[in-house]
Amino acid sequence: MSVTVVGDAFMDIIVPVHDVEPGGTYHRDLPITCGGTATTAIYVARLGEEASFVGKVGGDALGKHFKENLKINGVRDMTAADADHSTGLCVSLVYRNGERSMVACRGANDYLVAADIQNKLGAILKSKIIYLSGYLLASPTNDEAVLTMLQRSRKRGCQVWFNPGARNIITGLFRDIISQFVDVLILNLDEARHLSGREKILEMAAELGKMVKLVVITLREEGCLLYKEGQSIMVGCEALETTVDTTGAGDAFSAGFIVGRLRQLPDIESAKLAHQTAGRFLKEKARLFQ
Repeated sequence: MSVTVVGDAFMDIIVPVHDVEPGGTYHRDLPITCGGTATTAIYVARLGEEASFVGKVGGDALGKHFKENLKINGVRDMTAADADHSTGLCVSLVYRNGERSMVACRGANDYLVAADIQNKLGAILKSKIIYLSGYLLASPTNDEAVLTMLQRSRKRGCQVWFNPGARNIITGLFRDIISQFVDVLILNLDEARHLSGREKILEMAAELGKMVKLVVITLREEGCLLYKEGQSIMVGCEALETTVDTTGAGDAFSAGFIVGRLRQLPDIESAKLAHQTAGRFLKEKARLFQ
């Protein structure tokens, strides 16, 4: 297995909120999609590489749909099911300019325990790359499970890639885990600023570069900044069509970069593939609103 994504399993409900006033009723299409970090595994598989996903869903209809979606997309399903808690649900409030706010119920995601990962550890450790996001650390109940996996992964020599997920959930634990276990750090500008404690982007990259081998800071329409061994380089991207929702684009970007690394492409070419994959994702999501 080339890549194992360990993360959150969510069903996303996308709600356009432009011109919505308090007290009113509005009739609009509300696309429902499978989300969370499973998006990374799905796009790795769509690009032709082997991928698996480890997480936890509820023993409900949404959980069954999530698992079926992994199967349809060629992702090895290593999710556990929790009969006592619902599948994670995220409502994405999308504004006219494509920006969004998210309101989430983590549900079964908060009950991924060490035993769930231990049962899959043999398969996980066969991976070349293990990818996880900070959302997995959002609940203290997950800490033991994650640390056990990372310790074993380090001993086995698996590469560990990490994405903080969101600026507001970053804690000191993130910094400890990154410094001890992470090889590649992918994050956006706000996350880089918060995690590094710096204001200028090159200073952010240099500070984060003390912790990992490769830093990738995504900069939306400007592309991304790569920092490795004291050297930085900007990699631009093609202009994207305006989209109604950007939720999940970062996960698709990560998938493209991972696939580039699996194919032994130079970092710059991997970044270009990451931009292309994010662009493909956004175009596919835009069609949901047509």
